[in-house]
Amino acid sequence: TVWSLRAMPDVHRPLQESLAELLRLLVDAHPAKIEFATVGEPCMVDETVSRQLLLVVQEGVLNAVHHGDAKRIDVRLEFEPAGQAVHVAVRDDGGGFTVGLQPGPALGHFGIQGMRERVDSLDGRFAIESQPGRGTTVRASVMHPGRSPADSWPAVEAEVEA
Repeated sequence: TVWSLRAMPDVHRPLQESLAELLRLLVDAHPAKIEFATVGEPCMVDETVSRQLLLVVQEGVLNAVHHGDAKRIDVRLEFEPAGQAVHVAVRDDGGGFTVGLQPGPALGHFGIQGMRERVDSLDGRFAIESQPGRGTTVRASVMHPGRSPADSWPAVEAEVEA
């Protein structure tokens, strides 16, 4: 957690640049080979969306290394035309697991729940595909990534007494 707060790339840059920087930091700290590909024409991505997606990718890579003992990790960033959506996927060749049977918050493991909550906060879609011995793929998708998630929140009026 502390590493995440101190080493997060600058989200004021394009998402693909911030993600490449994050992966450079991660590859320097871990033995797995990390490959990164960008597909599609990059679009503007809101800073909040960028930050949350960077943290999802970071958690996916760290889980692959620490829990899956992955030797190779492929990260893919895909932009749909006209900024309609952005997708990220983290695929590894690690040990995998049976989805639904992995340790969760009750046992002190918050990674998957945290990734899901981050994507949910963006009104996005989150999925994990995994099988024992077959690796894991984490996917996150956000529609209209250039719009701040706060733009879709309902206005709340409240009276405040001094």
